[in-house]
Amino acid sequence: ELGGSSCSFLFRSYEAMSIVFRGQCNKCGWSRNVWVSELGFRAIPCDHREQGCTGAFALVYKGQKSGIPAHLHNIECECLRRNAASQQALGPHAAASTTSPCVTASEDQMGYPPFPASMIQHLQTLGREELGALQANVQLQDDLLEKAPMAVLAARRGHEVREDNQAIAAVLSTKAEELAAAREALLPRRSALDARLAELRALEARSEAAAGRHTPEHLANEFRARASTSNGAAEDVFQAVLDLRPEDGLLSTQALAEFRQLYVQRKVEKHRSLALAASLVPAAA
Repeated sequence: ELGGSSCSFLFRSYEAMSIVFRGQCNKCGWSRNVWVSELGFRAIPCDHREQGCTGAFALVYKGQKSGIPAHLHNIECECLRRNAASQQALGPHAAASTTSPCVTASEDQMGYPPFPASMIQHLQTLGREELGALQANVQLQDDLLEKAPMAVLAARRGHEVREDNQAIAAVLSTKAEELAAAREALLPRRSALDARLAELRALEARSEAAAGRHTPEHLANEFRARASTSNGAAEDVFQAVLDLRPEDGLLSTQALAEFRQLYVQRKVEKHRSLALAASLVPAAA
């Protein structure tokens, strides 16, 4: 039969060497062990939701149960302090109990698995020498604890997580290749589109320039420029007659008629252009 001291040792060894995941609420500070089945959740809500806490557990420790830091035990969280302050404000009419879930939560409720009955049955088949060797050999203890349901469940969950990650990585790799192929196929179309866009912008610029040339102000300026040119040409004809020297003789009747015709024509062109400019932009005229 399994001796009392050996059995007690194995119980203590099992609990001390059990791998635990310790979580702590990021709002109220409450801490407990996280169940293996909870590790796959994206967010583990705090146990104090009924007390108004909206926080979630963050993993702050992973290792043997015996190595849990002391500051994570018996935490007086914000929920407990708030509850105590409320009870103090109520005075003698307050309820007799101010116990918070922070204090009453037992070790079993915090995720420590019970010692497997099948393992106890296995230990009962061992002799004293085998139990002594087990007690003295850490490797044998590790091999025994690896068969515990918690260790098997953790290994299975780890394997499932690795398979899920591999599947996600494969999908991401495929999507990345598809994205690269789509980008390569898009490049020629993008070049053609850029060329067409450049042509469209050039056409738009020419259209705006043409529209600007046909505004009343622009046409009025052109007519004024023509009037100035015509007036300059008339003055040039008149100045040519004034520059005649005595030895050149008198103008013939035909030459005088041509002079008068050319001079009057240039003056008429001038006044016609000014009239057109005035009709387009009366205020400017």
